[in-house]
Amino acid sequence: MVPLLSIVIPVHNESENVFALAEETASVLKGVESNFEIVFVDDASSDDTWEQVQIAQKKLKKVRGFRLEQQKGQSGALWTGIQGTESTYIATMDGDRQNDPNDIPKMLEIVKKDADFVCGWRKDRQDTWE
Repeated sequence: MVPLLSIVIPVHNESENVFALAEETASVLKGVESNFEIVFVDDASSDDTWEQVQIAQKKLKKVRGFRLEQQKGQSGALWTGIQGTESTYIATMDGDRQNDPNDIPKMLEIVKKDADFVCGWRKDRQDTWE
């Protein structure tokens, strides 16, 4: 069955975030939309990010993953995930856990009602200058 909603998450060296992000996102969506998938795209990580994606796939049946052999950057990884799904709606998140999965149901409701596209932004970023 083709999912209604795909959440595409590019990751690069985010092994410590993968499972927690998958679990949190799945938990948020279970109460709102049962026909969803979480798609991680590992952008040629040098740590055990891919292994964490595989663990998430086994434990959380809503998770899928792609692994890029060569690093393509965030945009390339997003494009891989978008091209790898047939869902009606696509949401994107970063792998650093600064996007709140609780925003997805609100955005999905808006786009289902009267919008072709919904965009959010991080209000209080926690990035470093490095």
